[in-house]
Amino acid sequence: MMLSRRWMQAAFFTLLLPAFVPSAAAESVQRILMAKDSVPPAAEGGRQERRPEGHFAENLYAYEPMYFLYGRDPENGRFQLSLKFRFLDTAEPDAHEWSPLQGVFFGYTQTSLWDLAASSKPFEDTSYMPELFYLRQDIPFRPGEGVTRVDFQAGVQHESNGRAGEASRSLNIAYIRPTLFFGDLDGNHLAFSAKIWTYVGDLSENPDIYRYRGYFDLHIDYGSDDGWKFASMWRKGTQGSNGSVQLDVTYPMGRLLFDNLDFFLHGQLFSGYGESLLNYDRSDTRFRLGLAVYR
Repeated sequence: MMLSRRWMQAAFFTLLLPAFVPSAAAESVQRILMAKDSVPPAAEGGRQERRPEGHFAENLYAYEPMYFLYGRDPENGRFQLSLKFRFLDTAEPDAHEWSPLQGVFFGYTQTSLWDLAASSKPFEDTSYMPELFYLRQDIPFRPGEGVTRVDFQAGVQHESNGRAGEASRSLNIAYIRPTLFFGDLDGNHLAFSAKIWTYVGDLSENPDIYRYRGYFDLHIDYGSDDGWKFASMWRKGTQGSNGSVQLDVTYPMGRLLFDNLDFFLHGQLFSGYGESLLNYDRSDTRFRLGLAVYR
C-alpha cells in the first residue's frame, strides 16, 4: 500500500520526537503532520468545512532542514526540528483582501547536540530559536541576467540555550535575507542566500560572540528537488580567522530503495566556531551521517 509523504513523516516523528521533546508536544506535531490528509473537501459555495486541526495544519510548513545525524570520535548526535506558521489563512475566500499579510510567519527551530559518549547520554547543548518574520517569494525584481527567482525575508529572532547561571547563553538579532535562484527551478539550480543581521539588546551572557559569528552568513546550494542537493553555510567572525563552514549533502532514499520512502540520506561536515551556543568560542570539526525528512 502506498503511503503519503505526510504519513511517512508522521511515522518518523512518532519514533523520534518523544526522545527530544515533551510527550504532549510530540503528540501535537504528529497530529499536525497527519491532519492535512484528512481535510474534508470544500463545501458548496467554495468554502471548506474544516476541523480546527486541519485549519491549523494547512498553514503550518517545514522551515529549516529537519534531520537526525550520528557521528563518531567521540560518539555524538545532532538533531534539528524546524517549523513555520502562516498567520493569515490563505484558503479563506477573503484572503486576497489582506494579501500583504500573507507573508507574515512565526518560525521555530530547535537544534540539539547529543553527547552519546557519556554514560548518561546527556544533551551537550540545545539552541531554541523562535522568530517572527516576513517572507516574500518570487518578487518582481531581477538584479541581473540569469536570475530566475528572487525571494526576500526579514525578521527578528531570539536564540537561547534554556540554561541558568554561568551556562546560560542568549541573544536577539534583527535580520534581512535575500535569496537569488539561478537555473531551472524544476531541475538542477543554484541558490545564493545571505543572512545579514545586527544584534539587538543585551549580550552580557556572550559579550564577544560577534568575534566568532560575525554579522552575516552565506548559504550556497546546488541540486534538484528529486536528486542530489549540495548545501553550504559560510560564516566569518570579526576577529582573525574565526568563523565556520558547514557542508551538507542529501539524496532521496526513495531513489535508492523504493519510491514511497520519503526520507533523505544526509551527510554533514561542520568545522569552526559556534556549533553550539554554549561553546560559541570553541572550535571543533565533526562529521555526521543520518536521515533527513526535510532539506
